[in-house]
Amino acid sequence: MKIITKEKKVTTNYVAYVAADGTEFLNEKACEEYEKTAYHAFSVRFKAIAVKLEGDKKNLFDCIIDGGCGGTEYYRVTPKDEAEVGIVMNFAVANDCFFPEKDTSWAAHACELKAGTTYIIAMFESGACTIYSRKRLTDGVMKALCAFDDDEEAGNDETH
Repeated sequence: MKIITKEKKVTTNYVAYVAADGTEFLNEKACEEYEKTAYHAFSVRFKAIAVKLEGDKKNLFDCIIDGGCGGTEYYRVTPKDEAEVGIVMNFAVANDCFFPEKDTSWAAHACELKAGTTYIIAMFESGACTIYSRKRLTDGVMKALCAFDDDEEAGNDETH
């Protein structure tokens, strides 16, 4: 006789109330109240111009940005004009966005956001977010890769 351990998964169905921005609630009244908030308005406008990263694209960013924990959502957005830059900024501020004070950060400064530039927005489980530009992320990764060099001066070499 052979003894094995098996796993049994149980599925439970429940009613969920989904706001226009995709936020789910278990209570209809809470969903209705949420849809009246400024945060909801910012979220709906942002998600109308952003693309949520899924699959490998999400996983790659998650490994770089959040250690692969899997709980962070990532959005790609390319604001086409100043109005859309404003939408991104409103969304960022509503989500307690981290705007770095030092140039060594991988995150973008608020003043760097421009129409026509693509950004990745990381929405952490904590509710906060961070904005990344291709230039900042590339510069940060290149500086980090210099740690593989044994020469102290390697970090100053632009060829790395």
